[in-house]
Amino acid sequence: MIRKLSDMSMQQLEQWLERLRTQQTDEHITSADLSQLQELVHELQVHQLELEMQNRELLETRAQLEAARDRYADLYDYAPVGYLDFDRHGCVLQANITALTLLGGDRAALEGQPFSVFLDKADAPEFFNHLHRVLQYGDRTHCQLRLGGRAGGSRVVRLNSIAVADEREPANPLCRSAMLDITEQIEIEAETALHQQQAALIHAERLSQLGELASGIAHEVNQPLSALLTYAQTGLRLLQRGAMAPRELETLLDKMATQAQQGGEILRRIRRFARKTEMESRPVQLNDVVSEAVALIKPRAEQAGVAPALILSPALPEVMADPVQIQQVVVNLIINGIEAIAGAGMTQGRIEIRTGLSVSRDALECCITDTGPGLETAQEALLFQPFYTTKPEGMGLGLSLSHSILERHGGELYYNGCNDGHTRFCFSLPLADPEQERP
Repeated sequence: MIRKLSDMSMQQLEQWLERLRTQQTDEHITSADLSQLQELVHELQVHQLELEMQNRELLETRAQLEAARDRYADLYDYAPVGYLDFDRHGCVLQANITALTLLGGDRAALEGQPFSVFLDKADAPEFFNHLHRVLQYGDRTHCQLRLGGRAGGSRVVRLNSIAVADEREPANPLCRSAMLDITEQIEIEAETALHQQQAALIHAERLSQLGELASGIAHEVNQPLSALLTYAQTGLRLLQRGAMAPRELETLLDKMATQAQQGGEILRRIRRFARKTEMESRPVQLNDVVSEAVALIKPRAEQAGVAPALILSPALPEVMADPVQIQQVVVNLIINGIEAIAGAGMTQGRIEIRTGLSVSRDALECCITDTGPGLETAQEALLFQPFYTTKPEGMGLGLSLSHSILERHGGELYYNGCNDGHTRFCFSLPLADPEQERP
């Protein structure tokens, strides 16, 4: 703190200065006056030193304040969120660089402009409703808007706004908004919703397939149950007569256990196929996946007089796949073949399921060929369109969903007509490890 010179000291100093100015001689100056003058000079020197120290402190404080101002200005300008102030008419008063970038302009062109000219015309009323809620009721609120107009492009932003006092017009608050680009978030949410809907359709189609296989599955399950019942009744009669040796009982129980295991495996296969789960790709053996799918469909095929023939290429590398979804594709293609054969009035037919390495050697292929009447050329272009079907009672989703399943796996489903007029569908799946090609 600067010391203040006393009023007496100031008067004395003024007197000395006046005497010097009028050139009065030193003989009038007494030793007491001299001592007093020295004290005054010393006091002035101390005062000057204090002033210099305070001046340095003020300069340092000013530099720190300017640095802080610049730092916070940079934080404001280069924040990943756009900041804007609006007046009560919705005109932009100020904006940071992020907001300028989103709106496609510079400060000179943006400030003072109605914000609505940067919006999709359909969303301008929503912005003014938002502005009214903030300024009229002081609500902290948000809204979602589509940019357009002068902003160009088609981005989606979220405004989070509050009312703040205007120093120039205290009676008229400003609307201060944080503007966040949520375009990618909206796209991700839409894609997620689409995947969820697609997964629900895939599961519904799988359950529909089980419904079509129900009679064959019931027959397949009934076989081990009938065998179990027969063995149990036989054993009970022999035990009641006391005519069964321990060795015979052991053999009978072993047969019953085998039949129970067969029945259990059928039920586990059905449960795996019917369960509703998220897509889970992992390295799998395509031959195993195809074999289990054929085991599911075989009873239905035999009922229709169709013989499924598995031709599996040995020692194939693994593929990345969700086994249940790939089984669904195989079952769908085989069911289509069975229905094509039956629809042509044929009492017997054959479906060949063949696996192997693709020509490019970076994927595995599975081709399913039936001996039905084939397809007309006009039908081929519509095969994978949703709701297109050649069946009287079909929904037209099977091939479309199968196509989507293969796309999500990074593979492909395509129609490959045969020279003999039969129908062949093939699908491919990428190798789990491209380096593990078959020699």
